[in-house]
Amino acid sequence: MPKTELQLTKGEVEQVNKDLNKCREKMDRRLMMMVQMDEGLWNALLELETLMQEKKSLANQLEELNLDKERALLRSLREEESSLLEQEHNLKLKCEQLRKALADASANTEEGTSSHNL
Repeated sequence: MPKTELQLTKGEVEQVNKDLNKCREKMDRRLMMMVQMDEGLWNALLELETLMQEKKSLANQLEELNLDKERALLRSLREEESSLLEQEHNLKLKCEQLRKALADASANTEEGTSSHNL
């Protein structure tokens, strides 16, 4: 029995609906993939931001450590300078004392020589 035009149209409508459903399913899958990619991209951006903050924090810590190291070295050099200045002062005092002792000894020797000559 030949199909009537109405039956043919119904068949075409069913086929169009099937095709439409397939297209919707494909579109839904693509949307889900895009959402997943967007989430992946968003997560990657968040992770990148976190890593950049950590890098900045580590750079600041390194700079602070370098400054602490330089301060410690400067403090050590100042202490050494102070110690050397104190040693220099003490040596100058000793030198002055030795000059006086030598001058006194020379004076005593001259007095002794002068007394013997009289």
